[in-house]
Parts: sequence; structure tokens; C-alpha cells
Amino acid sequence: MRWYFIGNDAVESPDGQLGIQMASAVADLGQEVSASGLGRGFKPAPRFFGGSRITVGCGQGRRGQILLTTRRVESLHGYQYLVTTDPATASVSAPWAKYLPHPVDPLYFDKRDSGSVFDVTRQLHLEHRPRLVFGGNYHDGPGLSVLLTTARQVINHQGELILLNGLPLRSQLAPVVQHLGLVDVVIFAPLLTTAMEAALLHSADLYVDPTDSGPSSVPLLKALAAGLPAVTWNTREVQEITGGATLLVDRDRGEVWPDAVREALENERLRERMIERGLAVIGQHNSRRVGAQLIEWAKKWGLDDG
Repeated sequence: MRWYFIGNDAVESPDGQLGIQMASAVADLGQEVSASGLGRGFKPAPRFFGGSRITVGCGQGRRGQILLTTRRVESLHGYQYLVTTDPATASVSAPWAKYLPHPVDPLYFDKRDSGSVFDVTRQLHLEHRPRLVFGGNYHDGPGLSVLLTTARQVINHQGELILLNGLPLRSQLAPVVQHLGLVDVVIFAPLLTTAMEAALLHSADLYVDPTDSGPSSVPLLKALAAGLPAVTWNTREVQEITGGATLLVDRDRGEVWPDAVREALENERLRERMIERGLAVIGQHNSRRVGAQLIEWAKKWGLDDG
């Protein structure tokens, strides 16, 4: 089968990233893939196959055969089929609508295949423990306040809080970090390669996210794939995504975040249980498995004919 992925202009958007991941996944499974607008994050060199049988639009309104999006869509906008990673679509029984778990690169699943832990710790100048990682919603001000005050109470000067892709926000958050006395604790990480980010998660002690990250918390999925315990809010979306694999904090009990983080760091039996549950849940998100499902649906829809 030949695939043609049409990305939107916002490559860093959730739909743009999903398009990159799915194009790479089907290419890794031996499919002929070309792309337009998916940017440098797309692994195979972009080529256009004039005879492409399957056109996939990633979250935009161009006409095509499959609309691939992170959101639930009521109208197909000229597409024949809908594939979305929004869990709400799992209940849709229409033959034109399918739900896929959000794909996670295989590098996150296997420490041996990810980047060098030594390289990433050297690049980010990481030296202390415990090592907490955050990759949630940087636009959630109250959530960030909970994150930083929790770090102040739990790790203070004895550990590190790494903000994934946080470097662009350094100037904005620096005054707050300085006011809380966390200058030596908070690490504003730049955009890392997939291999380096996987290595960072493999080296960390805990993933924490007290922000409202919405229905598809991709960094949380990556953390679970890396075997990293996590503390999150107790929301329907998180429970749907993780199946209870994280330590959950009720929305009306935000003051217990420091205690929850300490428990997740110090209780070895709890950590082992969370890691075991997380790995059991996350297997369905392996991009090779997700890509194979997308290919199978294309065959059932008859898109590989002729």
C-alpha cells in the first residue's frame, strides 16, 4: 500500500505530531509513505507517490480518505473515514469511525534501544536525586503553582525537577522559580530528540503532572512506557488512558500533593505496583502495534484495492 500523509501547518500541534508519529509508524512497517507538511520530525525522506492509494489528512479540512486527529469529530469534512485518538470515540459504532490508542515510539519501551542516559544527564547537567519530570500543560497557571510548591516542599535542594520542553518558558517562569528558592532545582530542558527524551525518562525517579493536560497526555504515556511511576490528578481522562496505573490525587485535595509525591518516591511496593500496571496498560500504545491496526483498517475499508 502507498500512503500520502497531509500535515497541517502547525507541526507542533497535537494533530501535527500525531501525523508525524503515524506516518513514521506505517513506514517502519514497510509501507510506502510520502508526506506534505509534516516537517523535519518525519523520519522517511518526504517523497510524493503519484499513485498513492491512501490519503491521510492530519487534523485539517482537505478532502481525502482518512481524517486522523486527536479530537472527536462529528463531521468528516469531506473525508470518508475518521481515525482519532480521543478515547470518547471508542464508543462510536459507526463503520467510518475508529479509535486508536495514541502511538508512542518504541524507543520509550526499551532502555537498551533508547539514547544514552550518560549523554542526557551530561547535556542537562543532572547530578542529584530524586529526579522528577514534568511534561504537562504549561498554560495551566494553578497547576504549575502546585508543581513548584510541591517541589519546594519535597525535594528542595536535594533533587531536581526537569521541565520537558520548558526552555522557551524559562524567562516567564524564572521569577517564580527564584522567589521559591528553586533556582538550583528546576531544569528547563530544551526540545530533546526522541532517543534523548526516552533516556531521560529511563533515568528519572517519578513523573508528576498536577496540570490539566486534557484527554491525551502524551508525555504521561511516554513516562509509563519507560517504566516510570507517576502522580496525576484523579480525572476521568487519566483513568481512561492509564487504567489506574498512576497515583491519583483528588481534585478537591490539592494540598496533599507533597505527601503523594513523597509516597510515590519512598514506597517501594507502591512503585513496583504502578510500574507493573503502567507497563500492562501501555503496550497497546506501541506505535508499531498502532500502525499495524491502521493498516488493517485500511485493508478492511478497501483502500488498498487497485
